[in-house]
Parts: sequence; structure tokens; C-alpha cells
Amino acid sequence: MTAVRVRATRHDFAMLNALADTPAAMQQEVASKGVRVQVALPGATRTAIWEKAGTDITTLPQSILMDVDEMVDAALAGLDRGEKRNHSFAAR
Repeated sequence: MTAVRVRATRHDFAMLNALADTPAAMQQEVASKGVRVQVALPGATRTAIWEKAGTDITTLPQSILMDVDEMVDAALAGLDRGEKRNHSFAAR
């Protein structure tokens, strides 16, 4: 197993926790309109955000990275199962 260090502050974790609780409130607001709400909290996904954050994606273990299509498929499968939160990680 390879450990990956990520710089995160208490503020980052507080923001993620608040975001993770958002679907319940939103769902109450839109349920009568037939809208379902889900928050996707993916693992490491191959996107441009790594470069913008100053991280060379090639330095990360490829086994932890998933493609955007994989992440979207996992989130949509979770939505079909009624998940309010989806935690998708690369399965390699």
C-alpha cells in the first residue's frame, strides 16, 4: 500500500463536512419536484485541478487515480441506488 500525503487544513475538512451535509437540505427543498440530490466525494480523479494545485499527477501512484468517466459512472450508479453521498475511489 502506498500512502499519499495531501495538504489539508481544518478549514478544508470543515468545508467538506458542510458540503457532505448539503444534499439533505437541498433534497427537502426539491423533493416535491421529483429532483434527487447527491454529493459526489471522489477519490483522486485525473483532472486539471492537480496541475492548478501545483501537483505533478505523474508523481501520484497510478493505482489511486481514476478517470473522470469512472467517477461519473460510480456517482450515477450510487444515485440510482438512492445514495445521498457517493465516495468513489479507484478500484485497481
